[in-house]
Amino acid sequence: GCENTTSITISEDKTAPTAPTANNYTSCLAAGSLDLNTLLTTSSYENIKWYDAAGNQLTDTNIELSGISTTKYYVSQVSDNGCESPTTEVSVIIEQAHELTVVDYRECSTSGTYLLRHLVTSDYTSLVWYDADMNQLDDDPSFRRNAAGTYTYYVKDVTSEGCESQLAEVNVNIIYRAKAADITVEDVTACAGSRIELTAGTNLSGDDYVYSWYADAALTEFLGTGSFIRISVPNDDATYYVTIDGDDICPNTAGSAATVHVTAATPISRIELSPEQEVVGVGAEVSKELIVEPSNAEYTSVWTVNKQQIDAETYFPTKVYLDQNYKVVVTDECGNVLETRAATNVRWPTIITPHHRDNYNDDFLTDLDDEIDLEIFDRWGNKVFHGNRGWEQGEASNHLPGVYYYVAKLPDGNVKKGTVEIYK
Repeated sequence: GCENTTSITISEDKTAPTAPTANNYTSCLAAGSLDLNTLLTTSSYENIKWYDAAGNQLTDTNIELSGISTTKYYVSQVSDNGCESPTTEVSVIIEQAHELTVVDYRECSTSGTYLLRHLVTSDYTSLVWYDADMNQLDDDPSFRRNAAGTYTYYVKDVTSEGCESQLAEVNVNIIYRAKAADITVEDVTACAGSRIELTAGTNLSGDDYVYSWYADAALTEFLGTGSFIRISVPNDDATYYVTIDGDDICPNTAGSAATVHVTAATPISRIELSPEQEVVGVGAEVSKELIVEPSNAEYTSVWTVNKQQIDAETYFPTKVYLDQNYKVVVTDECGNVLETRAATNVRWPTIITPHHRDNYNDDFLTDLDDEIDLEIFDRWGNKVFHGNRGWEQGEASNHLPGVYYYVAKLPDGNVKKGTVEIYK
């Protein structure tokens, strides 16, 4: 009736497992789903439980991704003995890149550079720029503000998580700035007080341009607009300035305007040919001087001798054989026309005394530098002499006193006819 007893000790391990580790999830806005289990750092976990932020256990670990949001989930694991680990917080972030708003650039050409990012008017994280051919540019690109033309750029915003906005197009239009060489003008010389027109044109294509006139280089004294402007010539020389403007060009700036120089002309008060009257011998060398008052006046002149126009600079000095009648017509810069005349009378010998042998009036036309074809005839038409060095005393003394006729062919091609008397 004896009984033996054995004691048995049963122990239960109630230690909770460690919390699982998982990664947060960030994605750009897109339709689709996500299996939360894929966020676990290892696949060795067993009996995983997921909860929403309210602590409700999820029956399906596949969640739908929609809308911009940040959603928190919690995950734990349960051991075989039913112990559950602490939970680990996991964030699922659905974000979207900023929608960019941009402005175009349209300005006149000027100096310096301009950063493209200044044309983005909305918030952004990290801008990526492309040229018109979609070549990616430097991180913070700029353009030269003096490079006239039209340029196209594209830009997108990229978040730190790689979310990209749609491409935005940015147009840059740098308008050509007119230069002095683009305007054609002519300097003017006119009399003080007279009314004149200053005109302007251009070598640029097109014709829809506006010209603006100014009296100063700083372009502050505005005179008017138009391809021409009427002014009164001032007493002193002056300079006027003109700019050009249009739809496709910007007007000249101070320092680059075209210039028109207006010279105040001096009117001529008096002209004279000197000497006005003179008497010279055959073949004498003569000159004429045109005297103009005031001496600083600008003018043009037309010379005529015996009604034939000449070039005074090459004509004088000249040897004369026949009477010369001079006329000079002068036109000054004011448009005034003045005229003056002068005369040179050539005195041909009419008497020679070869029989006296006193070395005075012994010969006829023997002291000339140029040869003259000379023929001498008596009163009955008989040729008594022919030579080209004049009628010398020795030959002339062989003839009786009386009147003889001569025909002289002059170096300038003219022919002189007259009489010469042998006086006893």
